[in-house]
Amino acid sequence: MTITRTRWTALGVGVALVLAGCSSSGDKGSPAASDLQLPVAFGLVRDQAGLAQQVQLLSTPGSPSFAQWMTPADIASAYGASAADAQAALSTLNAAGFTGEIDPTGSVLIGTMSVADAQAFFGTDITQTPSGTGQLVAGPAKPVSPPDAISSNVAQVAGLTALLPSTATSSPAPESPSSSPTCPTAKGLASSLKDIYGLASLQQAGSIGKGVRIAMLEVAPTSQQALDLYNSCFNVPVAPVSVNMVDSSPASVFGDVAQESTLDIIAASLMAPGLAGIDIYQFNPNSPLVFPFAAALAGSYAPGGAQIISTSVGFCESNVTQQAMDLTEWMLLSAAATGVTVVASSGDTGSSACAPGSTDQAAQYPSSSPNALSVGGTQASTPGDLASGQQVWNASPTYAGGGSTVSTLPQPAYQSSLGISGGRITPDVSFLSSPADFGPIPVCTTTGSCQFTVVGGTSATAPGVAGGLASVLQSLSTTSSARIGLPNWALYSVPATTAAPYFTDITVGTNDLYGVGCCTATTGFDAASGWGSLQFSAIADFYRKQLSISSP
Repeated sequence: MTITRTRWTALGVGVALVLAGCSSSGDKGSPAASDLQLPVAFGLVRDQAGLAQQVQLLSTPGSPSFAQWMTPADIASAYGASAADAQAALSTLNAAGFTGEIDPTGSVLIGTMSVADAQAFFGTDITQTPSGTGQLVAGPAKPVSPPDAISSNVAQVAGLTALLPSTATSSPAPESPSSSPTCPTAKGLASSLKDIYGLASLQQAGSIGKGVRIAMLEVAPTSQQALDLYNSCFNVPVAPVSVNMVDSSPASVFGDVAQESTLDIIAASLMAPGLAGIDIYQFNPNSPLVFPFAAALAGSYAPGGAQIISTSVGFCESNVTQQAMDLTEWMLLSAAATGVTVVASSGDTGSSACAPGSTDQAAQYPSSSPNALSVGGTQASTPGDLASGQQVWNASPTYAGGGSTVSTLPQPAYQSSLGISGGRITPDVSFLSSPADFGPIPVCTTTGSCQFTVVGGTSATAPGVAGGLASVLQSLSTTSSARIGLPNWALYSVPATTAAPYFTDITVGTNDLYGVGCCTATTGFDAASGWGSLQFSAIADFYRKQLSISSP
């Protein structure tokens, strides 16, 4: 496992990114250190609506432009900011203390400013307040917008927040488990997943994700020791992992337990045992997603870069500023336009994505983005027996697979025929997430202490689907260069004829934890399970037909 710092080189000057939180709380706090460097991103005036229209054409089967992917330079030329606006904004920002660069689409300036410079430029205090864990969160005392000096060529600003190291006294460490725990009994999970997700034909033809890379966004450390232990105990090949530190946060910000990252990597590897590699982009937990997405996309544009980006990290929509969401949507549109597939887990609090703070129906972002494939959760009808069938994952009263109809993002045209009112409806599809079905994985600390723990949740769903899609991609190209971009337009077009070969419909269960009236599984599409579980060999056949590719 290699660990690197993500750096930008678009303007010839490398800048390490230090990332910031999603939104300002407005709470009073103590002054942040004046020399503290905070990340900040500026969205230049650009044609985002035009790029969205182009993504629809590129993603829709039957369109003359279907799968005719753009390059970042194409996006910059057709829909990006003007060179004059970019240079004017950069000159003004440099004079104000900003250090950074423009992204490959020529539309987002990404870099850092010191607290002192940011306070002077934006006219607001930057304070630090304690979080519930004892760590400090630095951020503006009030929401910020582009100042008059740049308002003619800058549409959004995001960042200027960060989770800082804990200043609380450490509690006594718990008793350390064995560093060499006994392997649990193997459950044959890989074989079961192959059966229920229709991977048999792909695997028989040798399509197991060879040559394909997946990028994963993570806020927890990664343990190669845990991955090696899983491979040793269950004889499951685990893809080579590289860790890219998107920000320069100290290790204490990320904690010392590698659990979610281990689950994500294992889920993808179970579905695609031949992956060329998994690229982890580890970022500050209070960072706007524009930063890790920008880093992952920059990596995907490099030769041999990832064709799929998976994120199990998500935020209650109301905790994401509109400006940060607009910038992230530009990144997701850019991914779709260049053929990169983004898969996002729908969350673990059912149809109430903002719980426990609010139990009202709500959506989790970026799963609620029209430009991401949203993945909900299922469980075996009989716990531990995947052959018994599937139903919506619900571990009431606390956990259930995410899904809702009330996103603040508009309902995309590919969902217009569903007859469900509201905004963007999630999830699109579902994947196994019950801990009892997924089974134990090794959970290790950064000091090397490990124990097997039964874990699950929709953290496994996005990487699991990403792994299945990796095998689909291999089947579409002998050069491992195939991309399918945003699959939503294709997946929603399939059931117009018949959904049977492509999905396993989930018709039992609900993800409603708090009596909000949403959402219950039914025949066909629903906001508890989407279309159901993907059948990947059938999906590969569908794409081969659309792209006029012979069967392997």
